[in-house]
Amino acid sequence: MERDYLSSLLNLFRKRISKIFVCLLIFVFSSCDFDSPSNFVIPTWFIDIKLPLVSKTFPMGNLVDTTNFIYPTDDSVGFQLIFKGNIDPPVGTEDQDLYVPFEGGYIEQAIPPDTIAGINGSSIPIEPLTLPIDLRQLVIYNSEIYPDTTNLINPITGEIVADFTPFSLPISETKVMESATFNEVFVEPVNTVLSAILDSINNLDAISLGLSSLIEGIEPSIITSIDTLFIAASSQFKSTITNNGYPTNIINYSSRFIGGTDALNDTIVSHDTTTLGSILESGILNPGIFDNTTDLEGEGLTENLKITSYFQLEPLPPDTFVTLYPTENDSMYIDFKLIFNISGFDNAKVSIDSVNLDLSEQMESIKSQLSFGGNLPEVEGTTLEIKSAIMETSGIPLTANKFTVSNLQSTFPWNMKFYLNIPNFVPPAGGEPVLIDRLLKNTDDPYDKEISLRGHTLQSTNPDSAIGSLELDLQVIIPTQKATIPLDNSSLGGFGVTIRFGSLYFNELRAFILKELTADTMDIAGYPSEMSGIGFPGLKFEFELINEINVPLIIDINMIGTKPSGESIITRLQAEIATPDYFEQNHSISTDSVKTVIRWDKSGTTIYKYDSPNNWTVVDSASIPPNPGEFSIIDFFASMPLSALAQTNVRLDGTGGITASAKKISGSFNITMPFEVTMNAPPFIPPSGISKLDEFSHDNRNKIRHSLIHSELTTTVENSLPVGGDFAILLSDQPYFPKDITIDALNAFRDTMITKYNWDSTDVLYIVDNCDSLSPAKGDIYSFNVMSDSSQCVNGMKYLVKKSVGVPVDTVISYVDTLFRVLLPSPEEYYSDSSTIGHPGQVSVPGITSYTSVIDTSRIFLLTDYGSHYTVPRFSFNQTGDQSVFFSKFDEIDIKSFITFRVASTGVLGKTEYDIVLLYPNGGETLLAGTDYMIRWKTYGEVSNINIHYAIGQNINEDQWQEIELNVANIDSLAWTPNIIADSVRIRIQDTNSKLDDISGWYFSISGGQFFGNTAPINLLINDTKIDNTENLRK
Repeated sequence: MERDYLSSLLNLFRKRISKIFVCLLIFVFSSCDFDSPSNFVIPTWFIDIKLPLVSKTFPMGNLVDTTNFIYPTDDSVGFQLIFKGNIDPPVGTEDQDLYVPFEGGYIEQAIPPDTIAGINGSSIPIEPLTLPIDLRQLVIYNSEIYPDTTNLINPITGEIVADFTPFSLPISETKVMESATFNEVFVEPVNTVLSAILDSINNLDAISLGLSSLIEGIEPSIITSIDTLFIAASSQFKSTITNNGYPTNIINYSSRFIGGTDALNDTIVSHDTTTLGSILESGILNPGIFDNTTDLEGEGLTENLKITSYFQLEPLPPDTFVTLYPTENDSMYIDFKLIFNISGFDNAKVSIDSVNLDLSEQMESIKSQLSFGGNLPEVEGTTLEIKSAIMETSGIPLTANKFTVSNLQSTFPWNMKFYLNIPNFVPPAGGEPVLIDRLLKNTDDPYDKEISLRGHTLQSTNPDSAIGSLELDLQVIIPTQKATIPLDNSSLGGFGVTIRFGSLYFNELRAFILKELTADTMDIAGYPSEMSGIGFPGLKFEFELINEINVPLIIDINMIGTKPSGESIITRLQAEIATPDYFEQNHSISTDSVKTVIRWDKSGTTIYKYDSPNNWTVVDSASIPPNPGEFSIIDFFASMPLSALAQTNVRLDGTGGITASAKKISGSFNITMPFEVTMNAPPFIPPSGISKLDEFSHDNRNKIRHSLIHSELTTTVENSLPVGGDFAILLSDQPYFPKDITIDALNAFRDTMITKYNWDSTDVLYIVDNCDSLSPAKGDIYSFNVMSDSSQCVNGMKYLVKKSVGVPVDTVISYVDTLFRVLLPSPEEYYSDSSTIGHPGQVSVPGITSYTSVIDTSRIFLLTDYGSHYTVPRFSFNQTGDQSVFFSKFDEIDIKSFITFRVASTGVLGKTEYDIVLLYPNGGETLLAGTDYMIRWKTYGEVSNINIHYAIGQNINEDQWQEIELNVANIDSLAWTPNIIADSVRIRIQDTNSKLDDISGWYFSISGGQFFGNTAPINLLINDTKIDNTENLRK
C-alpha cells in the first residue's frame, strides 16, 4: 500500500464524529421539555456514518525498473527481466598459458661463497732454543800445577836436559808438555764434559708437532692431513764454536736440524767441519772460530723434528810433545753456542681426498620453481603437464628464455671441478646445450656464462613422460690433490655461484592442461520472496562462446540459489566447447575460430557448434537433461531464489597444441524472462508494506467503544490483471507478520526472525485460536505480552506462540487478525492469438465485483486497544498451474471502498471513563523476598491518588487485601520490597476516590531465594519483555 489508508480513515472518522457530537448536543437541548425535568429521559439514537476507506488504482505500468533488470518488451506492451553481459576480459594463451612468468622477470638462486675458517700457525708449540756450552771452568789459572816438559840443550855439552818445572796459566812464553800429560790434563776433561752434555741432548725424543689437531673442526672435512709446514721469515738455525788457545784441533764438529714423519730421515740443516784449531800468529795463539747461520724461511717441517750436536777436542798421539803458546786473552777454552728460532709458519702443504659438495638444499629452491608437474608460477589453479615445448625466439623480454651462471669462482687454495647440465633443453642446430664443465682455480677470475634458450626444445629425458620438473644435474667436486694453505688464521677461501632462469616463453606447447578459468560471475541479490512460485515458461537463457584455442575445453555454468525457505537450488550446464581441431578432425573443416551456443529450457541443455563465429548453420548439436537432484533453468527461476549466483567456468582439460599467437576465448550471456508466467505463488506480504497506527487518545477510545454498534465494509473492485485472487489488510500488535499460518509459512517466518531478531534456530512457532488454551490457569502458555487480562482474549483470533528449547512455558509473541479482505475477480475476457489488437493472453475485459462485509466489534476494539498497532496488505492470486498468463503495462487493479459505522448517541454523549492498567507484576512472575522491585501501571484519565494492596490466595474477598501503600500520589510506579513468601499473589492498584482499579491478570509468586515449579522461565520472559520493552505490551 502506498499510503496508510486505514490511518487516514481513522483521522477522518475522529474529525467527523466530533462534528456529530456538536450537532447532537444542539438538537437534544433544543428539543427537550424543560417544564417537566423530573420525567425527562434522554432518548437513544442510532447514527450511520459512512467514511471512504480506499479509492485507489494500482497500475502495472509502474513496474519498469531497469535498476532491477525489469525492461519493457520489444512491443512495449509487456515486461521482461533481462540479465546480460560479456565475458570480460576474454581469457587466452597470450597472457597466461604460454609462459612461466617470474617476478621481476627471472628466478635466481645465489650460492654465496661461504668461507672455511683458517688455521692459526702460531698455535704450533715450537719454543726458541739457545744452547750455550762454555768450558772455561775446565782450565785452572794461577796455580803451578802443569808440568813443563820442554827439552833444554846444554850450550856447553849440547846435551838435552829435561826440566819438569811446574808452571801456571796463563803463560807468557811457550811451554812444552808431553802428549800423555796434555791428554790427561786438558783433552780428557773437555771431552768428558762435552760427551755428557751433547749425549743428553742427542738422546732426547723427537718433538711431535701434532699436525692432525690443526684440522680438527674444519667443516666441511676437505683436508685429510697436513703434510708439511713451511717456516716463516726471521727463523734461523745458528751454531758457533770457538777454539781459544788449545794447541790441538776441535774435530768432527756437527750440528743438525732433522725431521720426518715416521722416521727422522730428513736433514733440514747441517752445520759441520772436520777440524777447528787456534791460529798461531807471531807466537800468539789466536781463537779459531767456526760460525754458521742457516735461514729457515721456506723450509718444510713434517710431523717430528730433532736437533743434534757433536764435537771433540783432538787428543795427541802417545810419546809426543805439544807446545803451549801464550794466548791473546790469556785464557784457554772451548766455547759452543747453538741458537734455534722459528718465528712461525707461513703455510702448509696438505692432502685432500675427493669431496662432492652438497648443494641440494640450495638447488631445491630453484628446482621447485621450475616444476611443471604442479602449478606454474603466476598460473595458480592450473595443472600443466608439458609433454614438449618450443621456446620462443622473438618478441619477448631480453631476460626471458635465458640461462645464466655468474660469479662462478673458487678462492680455495685447491682446484675444484664445476659441472652443470640441464638435459631437458635440447638445442637447435648450431645451438648451445645447457652444459658447463669447468675446472676452477683460485687464480682464475670470476666466471660468467650466458646460454640462450631461444629455439631450444624443452622435453623430458624420457620421451613417453611429461616434464615433471627440470632435471638439474649440478656437481661441485674437489678432486684428490695436494695443496698449500696459509697458516696465518685467514680464511681458506670459499665457493660461490649465481644461477638464474629468465621467464620461460613458449612458441608452442604440446601439453596436458587442466585449468579452471572463471570467465564471469554475476550476483543476483535480493529477489523478492513474494515472487516465489512464479514460473517463466518463456525464459531464454543463452551463452555464446567464441574459441580459438586448440585445447579441449569444458564449460560449466552453475546457477546456485537459495529459496525463501532456505533450501538451496541449483541448475547446471556442462558441455565440451568446440575447438578448431574438433572441426578439422571430425569434419575436415580448417578454421581458426569456432562458436558454441548453449541454451537452457525445460528439457535441459542444448549445445550447438558452429565452424565460424559468423556462421549460423549448425554443424553439430547435443541435448543433455538435468542431472538427478538438479533443476532446469525454468524451475530454477520459478522458485525465485532470494539470492542467486551465476557462475561461468571454463576448464582446459586434455592434451593439445597451444601456440603463442593471440588465441583466446570470448563470449557473452543473455537471460530473458518475459512476464508471461505461471502463477502458483502462495500469499505474499510486501516487506515494505507495514504501517504503524497511532494509538487512540483515551477520550476517543472511550467514545468509540461505548457508542459503536457495528461497522460494515462495502467494496467495488475492477481487476484488469490476468489472474484473480484476494487482497486483505492484516492487523497485529507487532511490526511483523507471517504470510500464512501453514507450517511451511511459519517456519519461513521463524527463519526471518532469526536474521532480524536473533531468534534461535530451534525455536518453533504455532498458532492458537482458542482462549481456553491460553488460560493462565493451565500455566503452559504465557499470554500477557499481548493482553493485560485473560478476559481480553478473543476466540478465533490467531495468536502466534513461540516454543523455545529449554523453556517449559511457551510465549504468545503477537496476534494477527484479518481486518478485512477484498476479492479480486478474475477477468471476463482475454485477447486471443487471432485478435488484431492486444497481446495474446492480455486482459480485454476486466472482472468487476461489489460486496459488503461486516467488521465485528472485536476488530474495532483491537484497533482502539492500548498501545501501538500495525497493518500490512497481503496479496493472494489464484494458481494457474501450467497455464501461463500475460502481464501488460495496461493491467491494473482499481479498488473503491467505504466503511459504515453505526454509533449510539448515549456513548457519544456519555462521560469518558478513566482507566488503570497494571503492568508489573501482572502474573506468572517469581519475585524474591527482600529484593527491591518497581510496581508499574498505566493511568488513563485523571487519577490523582491511589491505594496499593496485595492479596494471597484464590477467590479473594475485600477483607483479604493487605495494604502496601494508601493514598499516595499517582506517578504510575511504586518501589516495593516484598517481605513474604507465598504463591498465588496478586497486586491491586485502586483509585482512592472511586472504585476504579486493576488487579494482576494472574497470580505470581514470592520465594525466599529459590525458584518454584516452572515460574522461573516465565519470570525471565516477563523481565525481558514487559519491564524492558513495555511499549510492546497491550496496556
